[in-house]
Amino acid sequence: MRSLRLMLLATLALVVAADFCLWSAPSGWCWSALLAGLTAAVVWRFRPALRQASGGWMLALVLGAEVAMFLEPGWLAGGLALLGLSALAQMARPAPLVSPFVWLRGLLLGLTVQGFHWMRDVVHARRARRRRAQGGGGGLNLKKLFMHWGLPVLGTLVFARLFALASPVWEDWLHQAWEAVTEIFTFKFPEWLTLGRLFFWLVGAAFVWGFWRSRMVVRAPARLVQAAPPWALSSGLVVRCLGMFCALFAVQLLLDSRYLLLGAALPKGMNHAEYAHRGAYPLMVTALLAGAFTLLAFRSGGPARHSPWARRLIGLFIAQNILLLLSAAWRLFLYMDAFGLTRWRLAATVWMLLVGGGLALILLHVFLHKDTLWLRWRVLLMTLPTLLACALFPVDRLICAWNAEKPEVMAFNVNYMESLGVEAIPGLRRAETVLRERNLPADRQTADQVRDARIRLENELYALRQDPRGWTPRRALLDLPADFKPEEAGPYRWNLGGVWSTKPHDRRLREDY
Repeated sequence: MRSLRLMLLATLALVVAADFCLWSAPSGWCWSALLAGLTAAVVWRFRPALRQASGGWMLALVLGAEVAMFLEPGWLAGGLALLGLSALAQMARPAPLVSPFVWLRGLLLGLTVQGFHWMRDVVHARRARRRRAQGGGGGLNLKKLFMHWGLPVLGTLVFARLFALASPVWEDWLHQAWEAVTEIFTFKFPEWLTLGRLFFWLVGAAFVWGFWRSRMVVRAPARLVQAAPPWALSSGLVVRCLGMFCALFAVQLLLDSRYLLLGAALPKGMNHAEYAHRGAYPLMVTALLAGAFTLLAFRSGGPARHSPWARRLIGLFIAQNILLLLSAAWRLFLYMDAFGLTRWRLAATVWMLLVGGGLALILLHVFLHKDTLWLRWRVLLMTLPTLLACALFPVDRLICAWNAEKPEVMAFNVNYMESLGVEAIPGLRRAETVLRERNLPADRQTADQVRDARIRLENELYALRQDPRGWTPRRALLDLPADFKPEEAGPYRWNLGGVWSTKPHDRRLREDY
């Protein structure tokens, strides 16, 4: 019962904190503070997980994601933090894990199904309490409750009233507190307690409860036996497939070398930017399919693992795929140089690096005779730190700085750069300077659009700074011009409660706070 009460109190405290940090508030340092509170509660609840080495590494991942959230809130950092916290909750259970897919499935079910176990827990607690009351050992004791809390509350009120009589500051504080409570419970309570807010509380409570009740919902097999799979591709079939694949890939590599490295003329009606755009993503999908075929052909216990020709050809095939990925990355770079950098194009670059690393791990998996479980965990250990580095890196500022140095692409990138948020302000200033220096008619028109976008973002930055919850270190480093004058600002980019910031000079987003 004591543990259940503590979990209920922690859930209530976290829901109240989430209401303050997320509802009707801009994104800011509060997000990282909310995650820090959830981290402290999860670590307190699942202390045995920290006795494992994997638990310590997972906690380090969570703390790194929270640092990224503190610098500038983002979905990637928040997702990594929640993933790490769920993993800590899972690691505290004695059930063994045999695959990251089993682990991820357990996390998903833990945050959905387990989150609604609070109903069952409350029912069990009420039954236990009723049994103790019938036995004379429990029940609601009003006298005991008054003795424990009545005197402290009454004494505090008496001393507060005496301080108010002795000091006008205390009198003003008590007067404001009484007016706020009276106003909330008489006039603003229906406006404050909306259906949307109630739904937010219920979902938040179920989400937090899912951490407390998290457990492995998928059992691992009692014993892992490296046996031959029930079906597998024959070594002869694998050799024939790899021979044909390698010949086809060699032709593609020769074509890429001719067009991208030697500068040969492209087919009629196609330029290098279009050629780069058409090939970047299909070649990445090709590498993924090649990796999937390798895993299928060289399954643990399969006959292809013992064929010398199959092993030689798979080494050549993986090497060709890595070269093909480099070709796709070069194509993507040419396309970004011509049409600018975006989040998706930068994400594709990171994804290509991960796919290349995965292919290298597949090669080690084949030649070192490792099992599939070894490969899956290595891929996961490679992916998580890469995503954490992306969350810590100021991606939006890099995108804006890249595009700002290319006046020829700014005409159709202004709206996109503005959509990146206040991080785009330095890039827009640099782009405006570059366009003014060129002093061409088309550039002057684009420079005016850049100036208008910069002014709107500066107003948004000013509005974010008026609410203490919207502060972040990166926003604090952004400066406003000396002649800046606040204007009408639009809605915050993260605006869960539907509150519009129409007056950025007002310190209150709304009368609620």
